[in-house]
Amino acid sequence: MQERNQTVRWQADEKRWSALMAASHLGDKVAYAQLLSELTDALTGYLHKQFGQFELIEDCVQECLLAVHKARHTYDPKRDFRPWFFTIARHKTIDVLRQSSRHVGSVRSGFRSR
Repeated sequence: MQERNQTVRWQADEKRWSALMAASHLGDKVAYAQLLSELTDALTGYLHKQFGQFELIEDCVQECLLAVHKARHTYDPKRDFRPWFFTIARHKTIDVLRQSSRHVGSVRSGFRSR
């Protein structure tokens, strides 16, 4: 039953997010603000579920939203929105994790070299 509810929710999100993105392509700033707000909530929840209390969640969300903003012209309204969005989110989250591990690694190596 829970799986079915999740599928229904995903389908509703898909329809709504596709419609909001289509409206934003036509210049509707209110629709775009609504879309970004909903994506923020969805992505924050997803990242908490994947990583728990992860200190870089806010950074990941911001990087993902910025990437969505920059790539919004690439969205094809004939295709599903969720896969487009979560592909961007996945890649940006990996980028943030890599940058974080390099930063931590450079800090650690700095302490070792002293």
